Amino acid sequence: MSLSVTVKGAKDLPNLESFGKSDPLCLVEFQGKKVETDVCKGNLNPVWDATFNFDVGTALRKDDRISVQVYDWERAGSNRLMGQQDICLRRCVTAGNMEVNETLLNEQGESISGKLELSINYTAPSGGGGGGDGGGEEGDSGGGGGSDFGNADGFGDSGDGSAPTADEAAGGAQSARGVVFGGTGPEGRKARQAMLARRRANRASLPKKPCDFQVRVHVIQGRKLNGANLNPVCNVRIFDQVQPTGVKKSTNSPFFDQIFFFSFHMAPKEFLDKIITFEVMNSRTLRADAMIGSFQFDTGFCYDFENHSIIHKWLLLTKPGDPSGGAQGYLKVSCQVVGPNDDMKPAPRTSDDSGDIEANLLRPSGTTLAPCTFT
Repeated sequence: MSLSVTVKGAKDLPNLESFGKSDPLCLVEFQGKKVETDVCKGNLNPVWDATFNFDVGTALRKDDRISVQVYDWERAGSNRLMGQQDICLRRCVTAGNMEVNETLLNEQGESISGKLELSINYTAPSGGGGGGDGGGEEGDSGGGGGSDFGNADGFGDSGDGSAPTADEAAGGAQSARGVVFGGTGPEGRKARQAMLARRRANRASLPKKPCDFQVRVHVIQGRKLNGANLNPVCNVRIFDQVQPTGVKKSTNSPFFDQIFFFSFHMAPKEFLDKIITFEVMNSRTLRADAMIGSFQFDTGFCYDFENHSIIHKWLLLTKPGDPSGGAQGYLKVSCQVVGPNDDMKPAPRTSDDSGDIEANLLRPSGTTLAPCTFT
């Protein structure tokens, strides 16, 4: 099963530059995987013609969506959002393909002048057809739902009232953003079922209007980074904010121990769908292969853990868009999401690594585990 997205181009994009024209690039996000086109320098009518393929672990549902953002590339500082749009895949699920020519929205959800053109093709599982409607019964022949804790937008009930999906009950362990966690035994299933219950309680108590959120990220250390003669650095990216760690010299097991704070003011439904990306780079090179490996999940995934916190978890790093390519190393982090009326205590800065590594490992769906011992 695969989803192919061709970003054809955009027209009449707003110019964000005071002198000259913007340099647009397009980012596509689907199930936690984020890819981007090349930059079109000084062009408000860019033509990218870039095709990206996403592996789909379970049949698509009719309420699944992809998120597309167009940014003005900046040589220094953060890229600036030019426009964005969420695309519902209902037509693609039923027909196998769809052409998109959508008006872009600004950060406030208001229409702007720019339009984006995409072509999307979906290869469904043989004999299975398209996915079912969101909230469909687990026994439906086309029913998707195996990788989602609720609706496709990550907000609200799953539609069945309380029962986990078939994959979750069997230990599939996937979040709405394609993250596997908790091990494969009874304790892992118990942890995932508890997460489902917390999710429903957490989301019901949140206000509908924009409010303040803070994300606290502790980048602790890396292990077994793939490569030789590395000077690793870790970039933590949330939406349009990026904060880097310091560079560690000549090591495959860097100890960073740095804490970052990201603040946002937006509606909970929008905030809980923002992606947190950890990018471990080799600072020795500015070439395309500077990326050692990355990992990403959405803020809602963290918010649904106990105390809205992921504490001392190992992230399995992979090449972006290619989780089947194998582990590129491991990164240990803690992450806390602080929302309205939350009184959060700081996460402990140290932990004992002698416990069950698998139970403390987060990995992208589509990867396989090989025996590994941290020494």
